[in-house]
Amino acid sequence: MSKKTEGITVYQSDGEGEHRFLGITTIDETALNIFKIAGDVKNNKYWMADCIHSELVEKISENEFIAYYITKPPWPVSKRDSIIRVKMVRESDSRLLVRMKALPEGEAEKYIKKRSDYVRIYKMTGSVELNENKGVTEVRFSVSGGPGGRVPDFIVRWGGWRIPYKTLSGLRAYVLGKKPDK
Repeated sequence: MSKKTEGITVYQSDGEGEHRFLGITTIDETALNIFKIAGDVKNNKYWMADCIHSELVEKISENEFIAYYITKPPWPVSKRDSIIRVKMVRESDSRLLVRMKALPEGEAEKYIKKRSDYVRIYKMTGSVELNENKGVTEVRFSVSGGPGGRVPDFIVRWGGWRIPYKTLSGLRAYVLGKKPDK
């Protein structure tokens, strides 16, 4: 299934107990500048869908780190949190990649104690691919995983459109210096 709105195309599918989505857009900016913005964890909350807290927990190397995120999805879904290992790969000045993976139960708690008022996300892998051509960058944002906790299928499918759309439109607005809607 796919949907296109305001220059953002979103594809989604289900399989093997997880939901997958891919959002694609272009931004009039270099891949390297977008890459730097994606790696600025403390400011991710200003453009990521539903994100209310983003924090760098541990810097493993120049290109790898552990980040903590709290999201507040629309009602009736409760707040979620996740501890994500992020690896940033610079293949060239015009092709860059950000890989993300939620830490599993047990390992995540080594970094941030689990709170009873949040649902912790343990199952998520994703990537942001940046491919630049003459100052215009194609951004491909993909995620595979589960919502954590009990969430009705129709809300998961709705989020499969909403999350990549809001993240990519927020990123575009942030990159171009406009305040994204929150």
